[in-house]
Amino acid sequence: MTSRKQKSPADSPQMNYMERHLRFNCRDDRSTRSRRLTRHAAASEERNGVRSPRQAAMKTAAPQVRYVVVEQETSDDGNAEGWFSRERSLALALVGLLAICFYICYLMALPFLSAIAWAGALALVVYPLHARLEKRWQRPNLAAAVTVALVATAVVGPLFLIL
Repeated sequence: MTSRKQKSPADSPQMNYMERHLRFNCRDDRSTRSRRLTRHAAASEERNGVRSPRQAAMKTAAPQVRYVVVEQETSDDGNAEGWFSRERSLALALVGLLAICFYICYLMALPFLSAIAWAGALALVVYPLHARLEKRWQRPNLAAAVTVALVATAVVGPLFLIL
């Protein structure tokens, strides 16, 4: 005779959210083992005609279910953690560390921001000329070289007139 592995109640597709909530979040006077026994094994044992006196007593006596409203999360040792649990504290520390790293990167890039802004503005102004040269010559490398030479001449040329 082969033995079948019984599935957990949460694995059953018929069990909806409310049943799972009641199954795992309600406290009653019986232990978890007896709850599992009455819910799953009792049905199969009734079909086979096997029933212990304890199962008969549990079937006739209505379980006294108490619903517990949980206001704070508790850890395994029973301490109330509240808002600052270990996971949230670690996440908050990592976000703070990330903010500090971004600030340091900003301070390192600060001297170059004006040059980057000028380069972006110059690229926007010169791109139509580059696109026209590339379309006319059908050689993208040559068009890029000529565009760079023209921009360098336009930027550096006036410096020779001053000096």
